Amino acid sequence: VRPGAAVTRTGARAGDGIWVTGHPGDAVAGRLLLDVAGQVSATVREPLCQRFLYPEPRLREGSALAAVATAMLDVSDGLHDDIDKLMVASGMGAELDAGLLPLSAELRTAAADRAIEYALTGGDDYELCFTVPERATARLRAIAADWAVPVTRIGTVVSEPGVRWQYQGRPLQVPDSTFRHF
Repeated sequence: VRPGAAVTRTGARAGDGIWVTGHPGDAVAGRLLLDVAGQVSATVREPLCQRFLYPEPRLREGSALAAVATAMLDVSDGLHDDIDKLMVASGMGAELDAGLLPLSAELRTAAADRAIEYALTGGDDYELCFTVPERATARLRAIAADWAVPVTRIGTVVSEPGVRWQYQGRPLQVPDSTFRHF
């Protein structure tokens, strides 16, 4: 990265959209399915296990996002925890809608009632979570138009500290089941 060109965690501003690439939650579902071959069909199990065993870092996407993102990080410790890290570094808060999460069909099938929990707390996805000013949304969509992975807006940066999720119009409490290194 050229000096001064890196997108850090510190640039999010109130009003920016909060976006994520790909399908958070797939990797943890894959990890949990490694030892249960007969319980889930191969068409569901194999893509999820692939996401865990062979993660694809979003290098191309990250490089392109430097043109529009105000803050960014990879999702390795769970989307909820990593958004919190991004907001703390920027001195901001977040209002998010779990109903907007880009859950894969495989995750919905394999984890049904826990799919949102896996997406928020699972980790090892190595997707990108980033913020983009409203005025740059059209440019973001143009940049991402030919990507192999979706890019989805899941919330908004706000001035009030803290990360708040809602689902179907009601507050959503995120379980504290994220992996902790220490």
